[in-house]
Amino acid sequence: ASAASAERGLQHLVLWRAIRELKALGCRTLELGWAPRPEDDWKARTIAFFKKGWGGMPAPVVVCERTVEA
Repeated sequence: ASAASAERGLQHLVLWRAIRELKALGCRTLELGWAPRPEDDWKARTIAFFKKGWGGMPAPVVVCERTVEA
């Protein structure tokens, strides 16, 4: 989940706590969203900059959709 907060740094704290808990549970990866694209607006690029600050490395994600006709 994500949302804006009036409390400075609250999002950082929540995400850091989640990372620690997931690591303790044995999770080795955490997907934080898409990398920025050239056509992205300022807000999308700013969010990508925030996510990049957590370290890690970009990894390809394959997304597909199957449509079944009724």
